[in-house]
Amino acid sequence: MTANDTVKLGPEISVFHNLVKLDLRDNFISGSIPSEMSKLRLLRYLNLYGNEITSTIPPALFEIEGLEVLSLARNDISGTISSLIGLLGRLNSLHMGYNTLLSGTLPELDNLVLLGKNKTKATCV
Repeated sequence: MTANDTVKLGPEISVFHNLVKLDLRDNFISGSIPSEMSKLRLLRYLNLYGNEITSTIPPALFEIEGLEVLSLARNDISGTISSLIGLLGRLNSLHMGYNTLLSGTLPELDNLVLLGKNKTKATCV
């Protein structure tokens, strides 16, 4: 693929309901994160770093209660981070940096060990 070729994540991603790790970093993915990802109940690791994802983070993403690693850095994500992120009780690594239009207040996340929020307007409780 070249930088001119982009791929979109569609609702079809939900058919992989036994997926535990999804690493799609630097894959020229554009568009939004489909809310159907919430159906990936066994997902522990989601890496969408370095793509061309736009829009906001869908609140449905925070329904994946077992998610431990979430990397959304270096995209074009905008909007406010939902307080629903607090539902991710097992989250220990969160990378959101370099999404300059991303803002909001992160609630306390008990298991969070690594937080990357460079070049965002996000703050922490």
